[in-house]
Amino acid sequence: MAEFTFFSLMRSQMLRFGVALIALTALPLHATAQTPLSLSDAVKQALDHHEDAAIALIRLKQAEARERQVLARLFPQLQARASVVYLPASKSEFADLGTIESESKTITSGAADLSVDLVNLSALADYLSAPDRTEAQKLETQETRRRLAFAVARQFLTVLATEQVKEAAAKRLEVSGLTVEQAEQRLNAGVGRPSDVTRAQLEQASAESTQISSSRDVTLESLSLGQLLVLREALPALDAPKQSLIDFDWKSQALKDEALESRLDLRQAKLIIETTSMAIRQNLAGYLPTISAGASVSKSDDGVVERDVQWNVGVNMRWELYSGGYREAEDARLEAEAQAAGLTVDKLTRTIAHEIDVAQKRLEASLAERDQAAVQAELAEKNGQQTAQMFEHGLATALERVDAIANTFSAQASLVGRNLEVRLAELALLQALGRWPTGGAAP
Repeated sequence: MAEFTFFSLMRSQMLRFGVALIALTALPLHATAQTPLSLSDAVKQALDHHEDAAIALIRLKQAEARERQVLARLFPQLQARASVVYLPASKSEFADLGTIESESKTITSGAADLSVDLVNLSALADYLSAPDRTEAQKLETQETRRRLAFAVARQFLTVLATEQVKEAAAKRLEVSGLTVEQAEQRLNAGVGRPSDVTRAQLEQASAESTQISSSRDVTLESLSLGQLLVLREALPALDAPKQSLIDFDWKSQALKDEALESRLDLRQAKLIIETTSMAIRQNLAGYLPTISAGASVSKSDDGVVERDVQWNVGVNMRWELYSGGYREAEDARLEAEAQAAGLTVDKLTRTIAHEIDVAQKRLEASLAERDQAAVQAELAEKNGQQTAQMFEHGLATALERVDAIANTFSAQASLVGRNLEVRLAELALLQALGRWPTGGAAP
């Protein structure tokens, strides 16, 4: 019997050792799979996989291809043509000549044409404005990706805030459960009142409701973040930024000048003015003649006589004297477009200055609110600890205890909200300045 017990213990120890070894072996893989997702990684994930970012890059490719098309108009154009016609043998009846038979024959011909514009001011104006159009599209592409990055950053921080509220709600639920137990123990000992138990249970029910709603918020906000990141799996744990998103003097008055220089949408609007002005010149150039040179070489064989190679060289002039009013209407349209572009630049200039002012005031106020919320949270925590000790020794009522629990949670949730508001204000200032949420150059 002793021998059986000894071997049983040995097998049990070996089994435990094997399970522990397997767990230790699998630990690095699990840790790697659960690596927290940082803000910069989240932004990169969205820029690499979101459809809006991909569409923006495709539009840039379209603009670059359009620029190559415009350049191609200035190069010589070479065309070739060839034909082969087979005529079968035939017989024809004529009253005077009788029957005439013709043999089958094959007619072949080929030609090559070369042409080049010597004077085409419309094409030249189009070519000169093409780089600006491509640059404008490049700025629009970058701005689209930048807006996506800030949307991801805001949602990322919102998820972190809801998770912190959920943790505070879980702590509230735990403390309220202990309070119910203490109130019931005091009632059973004859030193408490039934109303104390009821009040403690009411606080527990309220804490459970808050826990449910906070869990719902985490789930919904996480789904929204996953949609922005185009995740095919569950959202991993998030790594909260350890420091402020702003590492410069955000109160400086020089920030407006920086924003006016770096904002992509303003630079794009200014380029649109340039391209529209060039389009007006291009339309006016259509009133002038176009001069081109051309050369042609051909050879044919009609099945009877093989002709020698024929060639010719010439200069052509084409002048569109009347377009039915199209160019006048196009000129009016482009003039209106240029005026609208100028007004857009003026509006953006005012808007950017306004956004900087609002972001600075918002950040200043949110920092002050966060400091005050931190003081309230600290006092609420201290009051909760003191009330808990007093309640445990019968020196405080259940009403006072549950009020302290609710006040502690409210102060903690408020501090989380103020912290989120500070981060959102930082993001608003960075976006108004034309920067990226993760700092540095474009990801």
